[in-house]
Amino acid sequence: MASAAAAFAWSGDVLVVTRVAQGLFAALMVPQLLASAQALFTPRERAPMYGLIGGVASLAAVAGPVLGGWLVDADLWGLGWRTVFLINIPVGIVW
Repeated sequence: MASAAAAFAWSGDVLVVTRVAQGLFAALMVPQLLASAQALFTPRERAPMYGLIGGVASLAAVAGPVLGGWLVDADLWGLGWRTVFLINIPVGIVW
């Protein structure tokens, strides 16, 4: 929801507030993911799971700015930088 709000921000202040909200929600999700891995997997299974989580997070850290730059450059539907935030909506629906 914060992603869509960021895409439709009418001012810089609103954009900053929505990005802070996104960061706060992400900060709430990461401990849940790690706690779930701790609870769902045996000690022997945890190491590969933590490796997978770290690998996906690393890939996202590299691919995110590249995809974001491409989306801004592509200027899909004339939305410019707003597509960087709107891309999360179909990804969330599919996921």
